[in-house]
Amino acid sequence: MEPCSSTTSHFPKKYEASYVFSDTISRLFLTLAELHNIEELNSKTQLPYLFTDKPTPLTFSYTVGEITSLEYSKKVIWRLDNKTVPTPIFYTFTLISNTLDNTTLLVFEILLGQPEKIELAKRAKIVSGCKKVCVEMINNIEMFLQINNDNIYDYGANIIKAPMELVWNYVTNLKFMKNEYIKDLVIDGSPDKVGTMLKWKFVKDPEENICKSRVSYVSKSPNKKKWKYKIVPIEGPFQMQEIDFVFINLENNSTFFSVYHDFKEQVSAETMETVSKKKKFLLNLIKESIEKNKE
Repeated sequence: MEPCSSTTSHFPKKYEASYVFSDTISRLFLTLAELHNIEELNSKTQLPYLFTDKPTPLTFSYTVGEITSLEYSKKVIWRLDNKTVPTPIFYTFTLISNTLDNTTLLVFEILLGQPEKIELAKRAKIVSGCKKVCVEMINNIEMFLQINNDNIYDYGANIIKAPMELVWNYVTNLKFMKNEYIKDLVIDGSPDKVGTMLKWKFVKDPEENICKSRVSYVSKSPNKKKWKYKIVPIEGPFQMQEIDFVFINLENNSTFFSVYHDFKEQVSAETMETVSKKKKFLLNLIKESIEKNKE
């Protein structure tokens, strides 16, 4: 782990640490883009105690500031706020993939948005504490990945130049399935309601087996920038997994859209590769179709 550093010698506003994880960029990105994971990781650092003299830790509100997802590099920025803390705090996670040995470089950065508002008497404590939080966060991520290794994830994402509501409606109405690969699609109920059954057949299946899935989770609050939709296959070739669709509202009427498969059993490398290829095709299909027809 590289040591933390800062931008100035007077009262630094930026602190960072870096570490190479023996894990895929997709798994790290998926971990760090989830709110409940960030809350858990942060609660195990001294940051909740850094801006208070009381023994009770502070609680923060978390807002996604930026998400960038390219094939070999990704970034997630979280903003942390508390009404008793005089400055917003920004956590930036920058990921760079090394495909030669299947490792990922993580650069973690803490930025104090308005450090000049912090009392002089508290600055030494905060400088020292932020440096320690850098190391604690890296260690917490490493431990988190070791503990949460039961499930296997295959992940893909895209940024679609369209409003989140439009992307949501397109996906939950399963318009991406109505193409030359799918036939006889039946939606038994409202597509964005938990419990709704989905049925279809694959065009290239000579036996015309029926595939069935059930909507298992819907989170769509107009006041939130992140929505989630899950389906569980219950009949057909895709059982023993859950498929998650995540939507995050970005600036300029753009939407960060991701799909990941949560496998409930070990699968072969060949299966994972097949799923990844199909997911990449699906993401491109959805992106191109929405951007082409959004007007």
